[in-house]
Amino acid sequence: DWTQSILLIDDIKKIYPNSKYVGIEVDVSFLGIYRKLCNNQNEIDCAVKQRKYNRFKKLELNALSRLNLIICNNDKDNKLLIENNVDKKKVETVNVFSTSHINFQREKIDKNSIFFFGAMERPENYKSVIWFINNVMCKLNDITFYVIGGNPVDELKKYNSDNIHILGYVDDIKKYFESSLCMVAPLIGGAGIKVKVLEAMSAGVPVLTNKIGIEGIYAQNNIDYLLCLTPEDYIEKIRLLQKDDKLLNSISINSRAFYCSEYDNAKSAEKFIELLDSI
Repeated sequence: DWTQSILLIDDIKKIYPNSKYVGIEVDVSFLGIYRKLCNNQNEIDCAVKQRKYNRFKKLELNALSRLNLIICNNDKDNKLLIENNVDKKKVETVNVFSTSHINFQREKIDKNSIFFFGAMERPENYKSVIWFINNVMCKLNDITFYVIGGNPVDELKKYNSDNIHILGYVDDIKKYFESSLCMVAPLIGGAGIKVKVLEAMSAGVPVLTNKIGIEGIYAQNNIDYLLCLTPEDYIEKIRLLQKDDKLLNSISINSRAFYCSEYDNAKSAEKFIELLDSI
């Protein structure tokens, strides 16, 4: 499970030489490294990361070739591996397991509050939040932005203010999911399915995100979620949700329905067991 474990395949085979080997590619790690490379403006650092990317991609693909079965959590990653010459007979898709919040009730919405949710020591999360603060929150003076997630780095904490609350770990996320206008996920890095997006959708929280945030999740823009590509898009969509109760309610209902229809943990478990039995 995870690329970091899959890279140990040769050592594991020495201990269990007669076993079958299954690897779960929670995300395709070389894609995440590639995105870090694309976001780097320093030429020297970029050259170093290019070499790291080339080396890591080779290592990851070689380790995958040593497995009997490869499980991807979305069809996008499945296709990416096959495009990089991984044996398609070995690659299967099983939807990612996620925590469901379908019992949360969104009845009293504070239309001036929004939130981000994720592990805040991870660069792809805290750098995305900093981007949002610098490019969007500066134009939303009436909005309170809650940043939820453990271990926020000092670089992020300095943005704590009257309308930006860097909360760190919270014992209960329920009140933020139930009462906030929406969740924003303006991700600038990372790879694979973004479980934070699925968790929000399961609770009926309207999600505003970009192509990285929604990749591998085959929801419909303007129906199940709202796609935002620029700072102006986030501002426009937040204002629209504040004014348009019909849109707010329909996105909430549709996002929850989408999650329930597409991300059934029991069905995913059944498929996973069937695949294990087949090798």
